[in-house]
Formats: sequence, C-alpha cells, structure tokens
Amino acid sequence: MAQLLVESAVKDGTPKPNAVVLENPALRMLGLPRLRAKLPSRNWLIFWSVLAGWSGTVFYDRRQKKIIQQKWCNAVSHLSEEPLATNALPRKVTVYLAAPPGDSLRPMREHFQEYVKPILVAAGVDWETFEGRKEGDIRAALAEHIRKKRRKEMHEQVEGDEDVVENLRASMGVHAADARRDELIIGRHTWKEYIRGLHEGWLGPIHEPQIVKEADVPTTMDNIPSAEPLQAELLSIKDSPQANTPSDTETLSQTEEASQTENQSIGSDKQQETKAEEAAPTKPSPTPPYILPKEYPFCIANHLPSEFPVSAVIGNPHLLGFLKTPTRVMRFLNRRRLAEDQGREVVNLLLTKEPRSYSRDDRWQQIDLLESEERDWHKSARAPNPPEEESKERPRIEEMVIDDRVGSRMRKADYVAVGDEPQGHLVAWKGGADPMHQMGWWKWLKWAFDVDYPEPKCKGWEDGLKVEGD
Repeated sequence: MAQLLVESAVKDGTPKPNAVVLENPALRMLGLPRLRAKLPSRNWLIFWSVLAGWSGTVFYDRRQKKIIQQKWCNAVSHLSEEPLATNALPRKVTVYLAAPPGDSLRPMREHFQEYVKPILVAAGVDWETFEGRKEGDIRAALAEHIRKKRRKEMHEQVEGDEDVVENLRASMGVHAADARRDELIIGRHTWKEYIRGLHEGWLGPIHEPQIVKEADVPTTMDNIPSAEPLQAELLSIKDSPQANTPSDTETLSQTEEASQTENQSIGSDKQQETKAEEAAPTKPSPTPPYILPKEYPFCIANHLPSEFPVSAVIGNPHLLGFLKTPTRVMRFLNRRRLAEDQGREVVNLLLTKEPRSYSRDDRWQQIDLLESEERDWHKSARAPNPPEEESKERPRIEEMVIDDRVGSRMRKADYVAVGDEPQGHLVAWKGGADPMHQMGWWKWLKWAFDVDYPEPKCKGWEDGLKVEGD
C-alpha cells in the first residue's frame, strides 16, 4: 500500500517523503555522524593492500634476518666462554674495508657493523681495521705493513707507535693467546687490492726505490726565476744619469707608488688564498707501487713464510643508479639471505681449525672469487685515466695476477657445518634446537613467554602427520 502511495505521489509530482533514518540519539546530540558498516572505496582498498603487503614483507624479512644473525652468534658464543689468562690478549682478526666504486666509505662501514661486527662481538674476538678511501689505499697499507714486518725480521730499527706498545707489552709479559691472525676481506674491489698489496709486500723491495722517490717529488717554485735580477735592473735604471731629469724622476715615483699599491693588493689576495688552502684538509694519495704485476716473475723472494694468514672473502652487494631500482628493491627485501651468506663465511673463519689451500686448474681460484660483483660497479670505476694521470695504477679494473709463490701459500677457511647441518655445531637456543623448524605455533608461545600450554591430542600439520609404518 505504501509503495502504491509513493508511486502515485511521484506520478502526481508531489515530493517523495524522506526515508526514516535510525540513529542513536546520544551520538546525534554529541554531533557525531552515523557510522555505517560499509567497505572502503576502491582507492582506499588499493592503498591499504599495498601498504599492508609492503609492511608485511619488510617485517618478515627483518625478523628472519634477526633470527639468522642470532643463530650465527650462538654458533660462536662458546668461544667467548673459553678461559683466558690475565696476561694474554684475545684473538684478533684483521678486517679490510675499501670504499666501493663510485661511493664513499660509509656504506662499507654500515655493512660491517650490521652483518660482521655482531658475530665478532659474540665470539669475544678483537679486530683491527684497514680502511681505504681511495683506490690503492688498501694495497699501499698492506704492502707497507708487510715491509715493516720484513724489516723487523732483518733486525732493522723500526720505531712507531705500534712498536712502542708491543715493547711495553713484552716487558710486562703480555702475549697473544692465539698466535693465528685471520684476515677478513669485504668486497671484490678490496680483494683485488689485497692481492696486489700481498705481492708487493712479499716480492717487492723493502726500501723505497729511486723511481718511486722521483715520482713522489712535488712541484715546487724552484724552477720559477726569482725577482732579484728584475729588481736589480730597475735599480740600475733608476740610478742611471738619464733618469735624474725632473720628468723622469716624477714618472718613476708615480710608477713606484702604483706598483707598491698593486703589490700590496696582490699580497693580501695571496695571503687569503694561502689561508684558505691551509684550512682545507688535503687528502694524501696512496704511495705508488714499488713493483708492477709484470715484474713478479723476476723478483727474488728469500723471506717468504711457509704459509700466509687464513683469509676469508665476503661479498658486498652495492648497486647504484636509478635504472637499477627494481634490483635494489629486491635486494632490500631479501636481507635475510645476505645475512645467511655473510654469517656463514664469518663463522667458518672463526671456527675453522684446519685451513685449506687454494686450488689451481687453469688459473688460481682466488681470481674467480666474487667476480660477479664487477657487473654492479658504477661506470666511473671503468673510466680511463685522464691524460695528466695516465700512469696512475688501477688495480680494480686491471686483470688480477697471482704469482705461484704467493698463491700456493695463501689459505682459506674450511667449511664448518652449523645448526641442523650434518656433523655441525648445534645452535644453543632457549628451547633446545632451532625452533624455526621444530616447533608448532603453540610451542612458540611456550618458548617465548614460558607459559605451559596443553599439548594437542593429535598431531596436525604444524608438527607433521605421523604415517603408519614409519
């Protein structure tokens, strides 16, 4: 009946009566709108879906990364619990960091602090860092460190801050608990400089050759003619009889005054420039190499040790450029895999007891390590040298050359099984083994909050179904 009345009213042209809206009078008195149960709009659904998906992916990746890092830290935590004498120093690891091509040193420091430092701290291991801001700094620092060690073995007097500290420790009876010095190299670019510095230190001369000294001589003002002959010529002209006429003396006095004012202005400008140059910090360039790779076969090495320190190389995925954004996003969402690979290499270095030698088939194994990282380098790393620096070394883009005497003495960390791997060092978790694969969701609550929850009567998909006959 009501529908008929409404239809008739519409046909007659009378206005349609308003529908009765049911709402809470208390909310209406407070001025609050009526809340309707409805789905958000299409745009809001898209926004919240993308936000929830991205946030969930990042949260899952970071949570898994923390679990993986904790697993590797627990794998080496027993090293920090070993007793240490009061006059003994802890084990030390040497870490080599170099600025990635096209970037500063800051990303390398952050990479070390995020993936490597927690494991070293958990193991109670001390570390020493060699940092390189420019290409060739790691090569020069390592070569000089080896040459200094060779000079000490030849009983040459070498004095430095480190020597004073070592002599003081020796007089107090302080010694290293573990004489082994492991070395950790981060990145392909650092690895190539490390290899170059290792060859230069052990195969090159101990003292600086004459060619390098001539190359290091800075440009001076000695070749510029002095102003004394010019001043003497001006004085001779002034004292000459022809210059004693009134007109000449007046012109000379005017020119002298103008030259004095000009010299004063030039002198003040030069003083300001020199002050600005002194205030700006100068970055020293690395020392030129004592020998080149083509000279390795002709070098005589009489003081090579039987074996070099154990070295481990870990990757440093560093990508620049706007067009590489999809790849960078994928790497950002897969930090857990990077933590797994980085942690495994560091743990292998700390737990290995019998290092292995590098193999050689067609060429040495060291040449192929992390070779895939070179595809991610910035294009500026492959740019040729300018004409004024044509002879500058470029160890990062040059082919790696390894001498047999050095390559056969290098050692790498052996593979150590950790966690649920066969014959590995079990990870000590709070509830036993790794709960990631051996606990159901209700056991996770018990493991996390120490709450006793009733065990299920039958096994479900969380614990795995038991098949009869197994």
